[in-house]
Amino acid sequence: MRLMKSKLYALLLVLALVAGTGSFGAVAAAADETPAADTALFNFEEGNTHGFTVSNGSVEVDPTQAFAGQSSLKVNFTGEDMAELGLDRPGGDIPAGTQIEYRIFIPEGTNLNLQPYIFGAGWAWNGQWNQGGGEKGKWITLNVGFTNGAAPPEKLGIQIFPEGPGHIWVDSITYPGFGVPPDEEPPTAPANITASVTTSTEITLNWDASSDNVGVVDYEVYVNGSRAGVVTGTTFTASGLQPRHVYEVRVKAYDDLGNSAWSEPVTASTASAGATVTAAFNENTRKVSITGTVSSGQGHQVTVLVKDPQQNMHYLDQQTLKAAGNYAFEFGAVQALPGAYQVTISADGIDAVATASFVVPGSTGGTPPVQPTDPKPNSSLTVNADSFNNPKDGKISFSLPAGKNELILPRNAFELADGNAILISAGEATLTIPPSVLKSLGQLTQDQGASLSIRMKALTESEAAGLAGSSSAFRIAGSYYSFEASAIKGSGEAVKLTNFEEPVEVAFAYESDNVDENLLGVYYYNPAAKKWEYCGGTVDASNHRIAASLSHFSTYAVMEYKKAYADVSSERWSHDAITVLSAKHLVNGKTDDRFAPTETTTRAEFSAMLARLLGLSGESGTPFADVKKEAWYADSVASLYKAKLITGKSSDRFAPNEVVTREEMAVLLVRAFAYATGKELAASGSLTFSDKDQISAWASKEVTAAVDAELMAGTGNGLFAPQAVTSREQTAQAIYNFLKLLALTVK
Repeated sequence: MRLMKSKLYALLLVLALVAGTGSFGAVAAAADETPAADTALFNFEEGNTHGFTVSNGSVEVDPTQAFAGQSSLKVNFTGEDMAELGLDRPGGDIPAGTQIEYRIFIPEGTNLNLQPYIFGAGWAWNGQWNQGGGEKGKWITLNVGFTNGAAPPEKLGIQIFPEGPGHIWVDSITYPGFGVPPDEEPPTAPANITASVTTSTEITLNWDASSDNVGVVDYEVYVNGSRAGVVTGTTFTASGLQPRHVYEVRVKAYDDLGNSAWSEPVTASTASAGATVTAAFNENTRKVSITGTVSSGQGHQVTVLVKDPQQNMHYLDQQTLKAAGNYAFEFGAVQALPGAYQVTISADGIDAVATASFVVPGSTGGTPPVQPTDPKPNSSLTVNADSFNNPKDGKISFSLPAGKNELILPRNAFELADGNAILISAGEATLTIPPSVLKSLGQLTQDQGASLSIRMKALTESEAAGLAGSSSAFRIAGSYYSFEASAIKGSGEAVKLTNFEEPVEVAFAYESDNVDENLLGVYYYNPAAKKWEYCGGTVDASNHRIAASLSHFSTYAVMEYKKAYADVSSERWSHDAITVLSAKHLVNGKTDDRFAPTETTTRAEFSAMLARLLGLSGESGTPFADVKKEAWYADSVASLYKAKLITGKSSDRFAPNEVVTREEMAVLLVRAFAYATGKELAASGSLTFSDKDQISAWASKEVTAAVDAELMAGTGNGLFAPQAVTSREQTAQAIYNFLKLLALTVK
């Protein structure tokens, strides 16, 4: 990356100084036109324009003209107007004072004037107005002293004022001292990783330090394939783990230039968790209090089951553990039968349930006990086999009345449903549970006395306030809901269903006042990461509801996500596209407050965006040698390859870090549309762009279809610029157009 930036930096300087004099350089004598080979570090032998763009023109790698080697960069201009050559944020890798040597070619008969420019932080420089360019018809060499190297420019380039259409070539750039290879030697791999259990949710890791010829700067620690943290030392504590789980751990050492080495994987296990419980009955208030701790810690679920003296279920509830794993339940027992009550506590990660008991004494006559003013009602609705007799449209519907947040079903609910789904309504939310999930729930236990529990609890304001991690971009647009599905054994132990074979559909009502429905989504709260994660969402604007597919139960909410970037003003042409795609989490900023709209999009970045757009994931393995399995984009590339949406630059090369050209983007968008809808976009075959002959034969049909469907448009002045690279905002706009077309097609 550092070499590429240097090349672009030098390239723009040479074009800006084609015939310049003064403080930035001077034209030297004509160079030998037939050297043996192009030994310059920076050239265009790989067919890559490296992000170089020009207004009112185009750039291409030309194999027919070269100072040396096989090709050079051809810069075309239409002559209709000033052609501005430029690059945003080119970097500052060339040291101050470096003498850079450039080779360019201006054809005979090309008449033009040049005005180079460089803009930096707090300063600007315009080069000498140059009348007529430099020496024509042969390769010339320029030596430029880069005196502003210590202040990296924000933009640099050249304004070309041609008298008519034309072009120039740039072959290569080099400088004294070139050829010293960068450090590519990786550190030694971290070794002798040992793990010691700190708690049931933490593992402390230690390893031997890596060595490197330059020096190791830090270590990345991965737990089950996900990065858990970065440290500069050789000790790390992984937290937020599950009790009684086995984890694969790897450590990756980095040096200052990004060379890295993986350790061998090792496994480590967390300890089991335990629970305590105390239960007491207060004769004065006729209330029962149940308290205790679970060592699996804050954020896990704890379930209490109370059975009366006749061994019938008297009370069932569940809550999220508070700080230090503490819990507390309280309920009224005004009409409770006299006798001994059995209390059973179960929780995530504990090996055995905890039990206790309390006694409700018999009546002793006299004044009856005082009726409490705030008894907690039974929060469950229990249904029997007769409730399954009236399916409609493939669903059996149940509605939880006010004050109820749990539906208790018979253990054989799957058989009773007879292939129908279960639709449960509670307040502002509905759940549609398919038969396969109902079957999995019933198979969690073979206890014939078990029942099935579906909980749909709207969180109180105090409970919702404890959910950390939201940023100023989020705004709640409805209620928070906690969903759980469990099999309750006869002993009271709750066995939770953690994942579903097929999605469970959820729908929420949302507040329609002062909300942008394009920015709404359903979000899941990840307690380990302490943040909200996007689950998607399809908006029904006429009924003010939003639906999503869930792969597991947790806490969910409807939110508006309005992300603002400092470099994307509300007046910018791409603002709406970037805002909507950010809300759908299809695009992200380069940093938290900078989107970098004019920077280029790589093939890896566009693949990841396309995979998120189509909901493709979970694949691994490609024939591409340059897509490493640990690369952040590997899953996306593998998923798109399996779906037959992408191919490589060759049979074994994907080129993930090369930029996407406009014709490549057109091809991928048209293929993605066919994949998503099963329909082909028609191509009229009537493109009118003056540069349509530059569209590659393999992309011609898809470019035509993309333009006809208004997925893409020209770049102005009658050009499509098929070989030009795509900026991040151009990519965002094309994806935004894709979503609008998809919505119209699906309707």
